[in-house]
Amino acid sequence: MIVIGPGSLFTSLIPNVLVRGIPEAIIRCPAKRLFVCNLLTEPGETNGYSAEDRIGRLLAYFTKQVFDLVLVRNWPIS
Repeated sequence: MIVIGPGSLFTSLIPNVLVRGIPEAIIRCPAKRLFVCNLLTEPGETNGYSAEDRIGRLLAYFTKQVFDLVLVRNWPIS
């Protein structure tokens, strides 16, 4: 299984998929691919982002739908 996340969307996750060949390797890999979504807001970066917004931003760096599973907390964060 390939696990992506949790982490800061713009400073921890996206930089990894900017490396040439990484998105293609993830797509080609026969393993299940899991995105662990971090829903904590990072001031100035992800203010107001939903899980869908975060997934969409990350998927913009792939040529097709890549995740088999997404793990998201579905109750309010105190």
